[in-house]
Amino acid sequence: MALLSKKYENSLLGLLLVVLAIFIIGLIGNLSIQGYPIITGWDTQTSLSSVTVQSYVALSKSANFTDGIRFGSLDPGTNNNNATANYNSSSNTLFDIEITDSNVNIDFCISADDLNTSGGDVIELGNYTWNDSSVNNITFPDYSVKSAMTATGSGATGSTNLSNGTTNYYRFWLTIPNSQAPGTYNNTISMEGFQTGGSCSI
Repeated sequence: MALLSKKYENSLLGLLLVVLAIFIIGLIGNLSIQGYPIITGWDTQTSLSSVTVQSYVALSKSANFTDGIRFGSLDPGTNNNNATANYNSSSNTLFDIEITDSNVNIDFCISADDLNTSGGDVIELGNYTWNDSSVNNITFPDYSVKSAMTATGSGATGSTNLSNGTTNYYRFWLTIPNSQAPGTYNNTISMEGFQTGGSCSI
């Protein structure tokens, strides 16, 4: 009789455990439907990472640019005079800017302020011409396709889509009108490298 009672108790305990398990499973399912988090042996959360990498460029100009674009002493009525460093003994220009470091390709532009004397006499920028090229020899930068210098704030684009490590070369020419007043004329030339497809800011 005691043995039967023990078996009965074990059967009842087993039944209760089954009922409890069914209840817990049902409860978990109901919580899941209602949007409550389910407690398991692990959990995974996610997060979005985001970063914006900026473009950058570093340029280095030649010593002749550092010294200045010099034309020497010129007579009125002379046209398209070469800057003194336009051609060296090997017929190469000594005016250049190297792209020393950049993570994008580069376009170049150029502009200038008035070429004038301290007394206010001006050589119009239309008399000051230039060209640039990534090739440097007797032909390039090419005199035949030179452009008039543009005023500061309206920079003109030259060579485009140059990669890191490329050097951009320049030549300059100056015409002195017949009636140009004597004096020493000075101005500032600005050259900018900017991301290809962007806008010149000088």
